Amino acid sequence: MRLAVWYIVFVGLPVAGLVGILRLGERLTPPQAVHGSYVVALDSGTKANPCLAHLLVNRRPSLIVSQYGPRLEVRIGADGSVVLRGSIVESTVSATGSLPRGVLAKTAGCLPGDTLTLSATVERIGTERLLTGRLALRGCSECPPFAFRATRSRHEVAAGGP
Repeated sequence: MRLAVWYIVFVGLPVAGLVGILRLGERLTPPQAVHGSYVVALDSGTKANPCLAHLLVNRRPSLIVSQYGPRLEVRIGADGSVVLRGSIVESTVSATGSLPRGVLAKTAGCLPGDTLTLSATVERIGTERLLTGRLALRGCSECPPFAFRATRSRHEVAAGGP
């Protein structure tokens, strides 16, 4: 009899706990995968915006997204010096960060430490993953927000990323 009690305590209870955890886990849904390198296409009016367009000027403007569950780190600019941290909830990406020194020209009137915010929606069209959204610089009245559309690079898709 005593052996049966110990068996229930050391085997039955852990098995029952494991089954309970698995049942609870069936209802969980993981966040969308948005990690990878994205090629940015700026909307037509952005070329006239000297402030934020400066962040994305090079031959192939890009966003690099690192993902840790629902948490994101977004690197912007030719050298990735602007780092935004945020999250993804369902299909909405939001991230914020501060401008480091030397990112914008002094003539833009923006100061280091001004807050840059990214808000975007994730779309899947066939095998492509798109981010459509806006970048805005709070605290800098001379820099209006601008819209962008970013497509995950073909290299990421060919490498078998989700």
